[in-house]
Amino acid sequence: MSFLSSLKDLAKDVVSEVIGNDESDEVDEGNLTLQEDTEEKPNTPVVMTETPKEINSLEQMGAWLASLEDGASVSVQEAVKAQMQVIQFVQSPTLVDTTLDTLILSLKKSLKKASNEDEKEHLRESFSIMIQNYVFFFDARMQYAINESKDEARQIFLQAGEMLSNSVKDVALMAVNGKKKVEVAAVVVHNLFDTNDNKSAFDLFNRIWKWWNKDKIIAEKREEFYVTLYNICKKLGKYQPLIGESMLINGMIERYIPAIYNYVSEQALEQNELGDWQDQLNVIESYRQMDIENVDNVISLNSNMGVRWEILGYIGWGAFGTMVLSLIVGLFRWIVKAIAGTNVDSWFATQMYWTLGIIGIAVVIFFVIEIINIICCRIHAKQLVKDRDNAIENVNKRYDAQRNKLQQQIESVTAEAQNIVQELQQIAESYNEI
Repeated sequence: MSFLSSLKDLAKDVVSEVIGNDESDEVDEGNLTLQEDTEEKPNTPVVMTETPKEINSLEQMGAWLASLEDGASVSVQEAVKAQMQVIQFVQSPTLVDTTLDTLILSLKKSLKKASNEDEKEHLRESFSIMIQNYVFFFDARMQYAINESKDEARQIFLQAGEMLSNSVKDVALMAVNGKKKVEVAAVVVHNLFDTNDNKSAFDLFNRIWKWWNKDKIIAEKREEFYVTLYNICKKLGKYQPLIGESMLINGMIERYIPAIYNYVSEQALEQNELGDWQDQLNVIESYRQMDIENVDNVISLNSNMGVRWEILGYIGWGAFGTMVLSLIVGLFRWIVKAIAGTNVDSWFATQMYWTLGIIGIAVVIFFVIEIINIICCRIHAKQLVKDRDNAIENVNKRYDAQRNKLQQQIESVTAEAQNIVQELQQIAESYNEI
């Protein structure tokens, strides 16, 4: 089974694991149909009766939008509801890609009820911001769960919080007209995750994170995060004609392509026992350098060959041992013959002469051999210098063949990841504004 197929199968398991056996918001292939959502929802916020000066909490955001919904056009009411879905997603411990289905369904409804093309275009822009905001919050909470760098996840939360503030303000302005628009424009919607802007941001972050971890969320495993992220991008590709052109979504998809590619490649390489391919390449290169250095070392060794005095040292120790042994044997025999009354003076001298003679011959032979060896090494060194380029070329050919073989294996294994990249790039390109 290919890794892409396993991604699709796992995505189904992940969603069912997250939302259990309850019914969820689903978007079918042919048409968009919303089923009854039985997820536990946060309490409905109390509707504000006056226009606030500042928005400092998620609850205030929801209450403010709810207070503007009744006076808005039918199409904008759908946008308000969609924005409240995003706010609900920020707080929800379980809602994941069902929120995206709901947003797409709300967009379809709002476009049907829009009175003109300008309103449709404005709605598409607003929904693009909401979709981008939804994905960034999804990324932030998942990265916090799977990433060792919590600061990186906090930065994504900060970006997502800024998007949420801008999106809420934009939808609020769409919902009102006349003097009311001036009042709404003056409202300051704070980034709820900016600790420099809002003193309670850190507490909010921890409260939401604790809430998310009450239940078993989709980011429990790193694999599940990338599966869901990939399927979100696929879903955005499927409904591009409805969402329309959007540089926001284009940039968002391109942002996540490298992460998805790296993960899919990593998994494929590990499955084919090529996970340490970089180490293998490093080993190949280290051996290449050793063999190239060895070529020069051999040339240098032969060029600088001299008398191997250590061998002469061994001969000297051997000669000394021979002399001692000969002396001991000679003395022993001299004592024996002296006791027997035999003259041994000439015999002992002859033995010592022979011993010294043999040692001398060994030393002469050693120097003759060394001279011949030095001459041969010099000749060989000259030939090695002539053949050096060819020797290095042969070394490179041998290790290039090993490297190319490994790279071909890597390319073959990661081909599916490259196909996924091409697929996501095509989806991103479909959102390009002309």
